[in-house]
Amino acid sequence: MQSVLSSASLGHPALHKLDRYRKGHLQQAQNRAQREYQQKLADSSSNDPQLQVNWFQSMKYAFEEMDDVFKLVNAPDGFHFLDVGCCPGGFSSYILERNLKTLGTGLSLEVSKGGHDFLLEEQYRHRYELVWGDITSYQLGNVPLPGRTPFPPIHPSTFALVLLDGHPLRTSVSDGSTTKNPQTDQPVHIIGDCLLISQLIIGLTTVAQGGTVIIKLSRPERLISAQLMWLFDSLAADIRTWKPVCIHATRGTFYLIARGMGFGVNAVMYDGVLQGLKALWEELILSQRRLRDNDLDFIIEKAVLQGPYSGRLTALSAHIWEVQEAAWKGWRQQVKNGF
Repeated sequence: MQSVLSSASLGHPALHKLDRYRKGHLQQAQNRAQREYQQKLADSSSNDPQLQVNWFQSMKYAFEEMDDVFKLVNAPDGFHFLDVGCCPGGFSSYILERNLKTLGTGLSLEVSKGGHDFLLEEQYRHRYELVWGDITSYQLGNVPLPGRTPFPPIHPSTFALVLLDGHPLRTSVSDGSTTKNPQTDQPVHIIGDCLLISQLIIGLTTVAQGGTVIIKLSRPERLISAQLMWLFDSLAADIRTWKPVCIHATRGTFYLIARGMGFGVNAVMYDGVLQGLKALWEELILSQRRLRDNDLDFIIEKAVLQGPYSGRLTALSAHIWEVQEAAWKGWRQQVKNGF
């Protein structure tokens, strides 16, 4: 279990309520049942055409929520974007539809390996290049490792917008306790941690100076998420967060939007952080382990997050906790009423 920051140090009532929900035995059962149901829907959508269409539309709605607030695609001359973990293609579809001068590139796991179908509308495909591949299999470290696939021929610092929204698939259980991916026979959490670091390396390498990175994270009070929020707050001129209400409102996932990459107050650490992430990627690949609490201490330590940065972290996280707590309140009322 990866550690979380003290709710007392963050001091927000919605977070305190969420903590109480998680500690209650009945709530844990309800939480687990709903989470497993949502995960099943997300994972099984690769085998169900209608669920894939629903997922595609849900992602379009989620990006529309963010765009309505942050005006992410308003560029009269267009721009080039990269969508990591793009399929079925909802985010890319929204961008290509709203800005007719945009060009897109997508990276996604092959359908034969459990990935989603590509559902991008035909009228947008001439402005889009899809690259099939396993993001965690690319050669992303400082030192070449055997068995790695060369990264696609994408020039560094190319994209005005980079979307990092890949997630590992949970499609089998080997022993009743550890969920594994049938393609690799690895525990899904190990794959998920490797995927997170892989996406960070790709994002920091490919985004143009002054560009925007949007990354999906989980629970801002989680140590690793808080460290990454601090990182983007340091590297980018401006960061915001958004918790969509149209999908996974009860879940801890949220999006961080970092604009003006390379122009933050600590942008000088950009190259050093990238090298540190590459070294960590090598360690995760070679040891086949999960992320540990101290793995990102080279970025920022827990004491700073719970001390000087706690006020800023709470300000960035407040609406995430409030949306999630309100959604859980509604869920509990539905359970009480027997749906």
